[in-house]
Amino acid sequence: IGVLSPVPVRDFMQFLFPVVLPDRHPGKRIVVTLRHRLLCRLERASPRPGECVEFQVLNEVLVHRANSGSLCSIRVSVDGEFVTHAQGDGVVLATPTGSTAYSLSSGGSMVHPTVPSILLTPVCPHSLSFRPCVLPEHVEVTLTVPEQTRCHPS
Repeated sequence: IGVLSPVPVRDFMQFLFPVVLPDRHPGKRIVVTLRHRLLCRLERASPRPGECVEFQVLNEVLVHRANSGSLCSIRVSVDGEFVTHAQGDGVVLATPTGSTAYSLSSGGSMVHPTVPSILLTPVCPHSLSFRPCVLPEHVEVTLTVPEQTRCHPS
């Protein structure tokens, strides 16, 4: 029950009970829609080199400039091949479900939820040459923040 659900919050109990207690609610049919997710891995170079965290994402991942007032520079690679250096406020990687959220407001396309894809969208890019891309879902996208462009606390 949430943003992606057509169930009003006030009626959630009548829809939730058939899922949790299906034996007590015969004849009630619950429809489940499968959605694509991104498997993300965050690897830190510093302050803890080698630290790695994995998580799954339903909507999007945003790599951005954080508290810095300057542009961020993000190296973008797809399947190990360099694509571009994105300069701007950040980069969004979105699933088709997340295509109507931050990616769309950053100029990305809307993609039907059943289309297996990854959206790569720059956020306020400093260059007109880096446009939003729709990639096949099987590719591995790597976003790297170069060491010399990182903000370090003083």
